[in-house]
Amino acid sequence: MFSNQTAELSVKRPVSAVESLRGDKTNSKFVVGTSSVRASEDSHLLLLRFHPDANHLGTDATLSHPTGPVRLIRTSPSDPSYVLTTADGSESGASGACTLWKIPHDVLDRMPTEDDYGGGDGDDDYDDRGGYYDQNDDPAEVGNVTAMEERATLRAEAANDAAIVDVAWRESSFDEEP
Repeated sequence: MFSNQTAELSVKRPVSAVESLRGDKTNSKFVVGTSSVRASEDSHLLLLRFHPDANHLGTDATLSHPTGPVRLIRTSPSDPSYVLTTADGSESGASGACTLWKIPHDVLDRMPTEDDYGGGDGDDDYDDRGGYYDQNDDPAEVGNVTAMEERATLRAEAANDAAIVDVAWRESSFDEEP
């Protein structure tokens, strides 16, 4: 069944990339990359979950992205814990590196409870971490920022002024032999 109602969530930071968590075949999850322009603000990946029964979009986790402002996100089609990102690598906006990250399983395996769907007086948004937060709060500051495991990095050749503009997943799993 389709609905014409919208679900919104303000992340209070510039968003530069959005990708569905393609490896999760049972939940409607998305990875959102922030691109902070101020040196005092860190860039993050936000793991969002859409709750269809409540028509609600909430933040499951805030993940650190230490390589800089997120330029591009690609999620694994077979394993929801693997995410590829590129980060702004130069002042021209070219992406200087592509990093393979592994999201911790305890973040991905968190199951929503009945409390995640309800309540509130409509003035607050539910943050999916066990409580409500005010619209003026920054989601990156509401909960703990979780570190991801950096698995591999592919760097563009700086001497040639090369840039990584897109990445794609091969249609096989990591466990298969070539």
